[in-house]
Amino acid sequence: MAGIVSRALGMVARFVVTLVDDAPKMQMLQGIPGDGLPEDDLEHFQPYGFTAKTKLADTNGEGPEAILLAPGGDRSQGIVICVADRRYRLKPLVDGEVALYDDLDQRIHLTRTGIVIDAPSIKLGISATLGVARSTDPVAVSAGSLFTNLNSAGVDVAFVAAFPAAAAFLVAAGAGSGTGTITAGSAVVKAVN
Repeated sequence: MAGIVSRALGMVARFVVTLVDDAPKMQMLQGIPGDGLPEDDLEHFQPYGFTAKTKLADTNGEGPEAILLAPGGDRSQGIVICVADRRYRLKPLVDGEVALYDDLDQRIHLTRTGIVIDAPSIKLGISATLGVARSTDPVAVSAGSLFTNLNSAGVDVAFVAAFPAAAAFLVAAGAGSGTGTITAGSAVVKAVN
């Protein structure tokens, strides 16, 4: 009976991750559970479409923690179902919020009022066809080269409707071009291929 209880108690363990091998098809982890006996070649099951390679312990000995499931209490067949790292977790979140984050404080945060992307640089992949601008980014506008439905002042009619102050600037500039700052999005002017 004691053997059954021991195996049942050994079916779930918490451990500190000490090594990550991200090269195989299934990420492999090594760690030290609470009993102090090192475990290695543990498959880390991650949800389809999401993957991460955790940072290892820092000089203080703090590091990522994982949950190990050992079917039948046999850790040689153990699988890791979750890795967490309290050092970097984005907190506190409001009920219902979701976030992706890393140790460099880069994040995609789905807040209750919108999506916040915070990173020192955002690069679009090679297949991206349109550029992205942030609110407050400087922009250069050339009415003659960008717009086709021009009014008598040489400024696009849709542009005038969406950005009356910028349109007035272009007219005042007299050349049909100018620079300014993005202050908000537009439901009228949209990026096109």
